[in-house]
Amino acid sequence: MKLIIALAILYSNFALASKPCAEQLDEMGMRWAKKEGRSQAAGWIFFTGKGIGKSQEQSFFRAEGQALSRLAQECRLIHKFVKINERCNEGLGSEHVAYARVSVRHDNCKTSQTSDDKKWINTELSTQFSEYKEQIKNERNGDLINDKQKVIDAKIQKMSDQLNTLISTKRDSGINKQIRQKNQEINQLKKQLVQNASPCSSAKTCYKLALINYEQGEFYASARYGMDACEQYNSGAGCNLHGVVYRDKLNNPKKAKLSFEMACDKKDGGGCHNLGVYYWYRDKGNQPSWARTKGLDKPIKYLKLACKYNFGQSCGSVVGLIYSKDYAGSAKIKKELHAMLDKGCLKLKDINACISAGVSASQSTQIKDIQKAKGYLEFACHKLNSMKACSNLGSLYIWKEIKDFKKMKEYGEKACNANYYPGCTKLGLNLWIRSKDEKNAQVAFKKACKGNDGEGCGHYARYVKDRKKSSEILKKGCELKDPSSCGLYGNYLRNEKKDSRTALKYYQIGCNIGNYNYSTSSCAGVGMTNIDLYGYKKVYWEKIIKGCHNTKRSSISDATSCFYRGLVAKKYRKDKVDAKKHLSEQCKKSWVPLFKKLACKELKTL
Repeated sequence: MKLIIALAILYSNFALASKPCAEQLDEMGMRWAKKEGRSQAAGWIFFTGKGIGKSQEQSFFRAEGQALSRLAQECRLIHKFVKINERCNEGLGSEHVAYARVSVRHDNCKTSQTSDDKKWINTELSTQFSEYKEQIKNERNGDLINDKQKVIDAKIQKMSDQLNTLISTKRDSGINKQIRQKNQEINQLKKQLVQNASPCSSAKTCYKLALINYEQGEFYASARYGMDACEQYNSGAGCNLHGVVYRDKLNNPKKAKLSFEMACDKKDGGGCHNLGVYYWYRDKGNQPSWARTKGLDKPIKYLKLACKYNFGQSCGSVVGLIYSKDYAGSAKIKKELHAMLDKGCLKLKDINACISAGVSASQSTQIKDIQKAKGYLEFACHKLNSMKACSNLGSLYIWKEIKDFKKMKEYGEKACNANYYPGCTKLGLNLWIRSKDEKNAQVAFKKACKGNDGEGCGHYARYVKDRKKSSEILKKGCELKDPSSCGLYGNYLRNEKKDSRTALKYYQIGCNIGNYNYSTSSCAGVGMTNIDLYGYKKVYWEKIIKGCHNTKRSSISDATSCFYRGLVAKKYRKDKVDAKKHLSEQCKKSWVPLFKKLACKELKTL
C-alpha cells in the first residue's frame, strides 16, 4: 500500500513537472505564472517574477529577485513572514526560463511600509534581494559603459584613419599641425574611456543614472545614485531627486524632507521648493487652503529661497502665501512681491510662475493690479504659448476694471480650440454665468467632457435631457476625479434608481478627492446614505454638517448638503429649529429642483 502511495506521489510530481510553467496551477486552481506582476486573494498579495539565465540556478535567482523587487516597491521592506510560494523552470534553447511567486499578507505589507524595526525584516530574503539589485545594477551599468565605449572606440578609429592618411602624405607645417591636433583629440578620447570605467564618475553621470533607473521603475537604485550625486559630488539636484523618489515612490516623507534640506543647503531651488511644499502640507491639517492663515512661516521661507535660487515656479507660489498672511501692504512689501512676480514670469520665463503672478496680481487685496495681471498672462499666452495662461487671461476680462466679453470669448476659444480642455470648461462657465450664452456654453462643456475634463462632464450633463445618458456623463466625470459629478451621480443612483449601496461607492469617491469647495455634497451623501442603510450615528451627521457650513453660499454642493442637514435634524435629531432653518433656506432658493421640491414638502410637516 505504501509503495502504491509513493508511486502515486512520484507520478503526480512528475506530471506536474512535465507541464509547461504557464499551465501549472496553484492551491486556488489559478495559472499563477501567467499572472506576471501583482495579484491578490483572501488577504494575501502575490508578486510574480520571471528570469532568464544560462543555468537553472541563475534563472531562479533572477525570477525571485524580480518578484521581491515588485514586493519592495509596494511594501518598502521585505517582511519576516514573506515567503516564496511557487517556483517553476523550463528550457529555452541554450538558456533556462524560470518563474517564481512570493506572497505577503496585507497587514504585514502595511507594517513594512511604516516600520523600520529590524525585528520585522526577513534577513535571508532581504540579503538575496540586495544581491539581485547589485547584479542588475552592475549589468545595467556595464551595458551603459559598453555603449559609451563603442561610441568612443568608433571615434578613435575614425580619427586614427584620418591620422594615418595625414602621416602618409607629404609633411609640411600645415599637416604637422593637423597631426598634433588629431593626436590630442585621440588622447582626450582615451582619457574618457578610462573615466568611463567608473559607472558614477561625476555628478552629471550619477544624476543621469538616477533618472534612468527612475524611468525604469528601479526606485531604490535611483535613490542611491541620487544620493551618490548629492554626497560624493555635492550636487543639490541629486539630493532633490533622492527626496522626490522617497516622497513619491518609496512612501517615506521624513527621509524625503532630509534630502530636500540638503538640496536647499546646496542652493538648489527645486529642493527649497519641495521643502516649502512639505511644510505647507504638513501643517495644513484638515483646513482648506483658501481659509488658511497660520502655519505659513516655513513654507514662505523656503519658497522665497527657491525663488532666490532661480526656481521660477516658487516666485509665483510664494506671493500667494504671503498675501494669505494678510500683511499690512506696506510699500516695501508690495515692491518685494512685484519683484518676485517679475523674476519668476518675465526673467525665468516659468509658465506656472506667470499664471500664479496673474492670479495674485488680480486677486490679492495687498498688491491688486489688474493691468499687471493682464501683462503676466499675456506674456505667458503669447510669448510662452501657454494655453492655460490664455484661458486665465480670458477669465480676467470679466473683471470690471477691464471688462470685455468679446476678448473673454476670444482667449477662451483660443485655449479651447488648441485642445486645452480645462480651458473649454472655463470658457463654458464664463459664457453661461457672465454672458448668459447657454448655446455656446453647452458646446464648450461638451468638448471639455469629450477631452476627459471631469468638471466639463459635470456641467455638460445638465444640458442632456435623456436622464440615463446624462447619468452616464456624470459617471464619467466622477471617474475623471470631479467631486461634483460624483455627488450628482450618487444622487441619481440613490434617489432615482433606489440603489443606495452603489450610490455610497460614488459618494465616497467624491468625498475622498478632497477638493473642499466641491466635494462637500459627496461627503454629505456618504453621511446621509449611511444613515439610510445603518441608522443614525454622530460620525455620519458630521459628514453632513461639513458640507452645510455656510447657508449663505448658493452652490449646488451646499444646497444638497443643507437639505440633508435639515432632513436629518427633523427626522433623527428632533431639532425643529435647525431643521426649519435649513429646509426653509432650500425651499426658497435651492439650485437643485428635486431638493427644492422635497425641502418644501418636508417643511410643511414641521
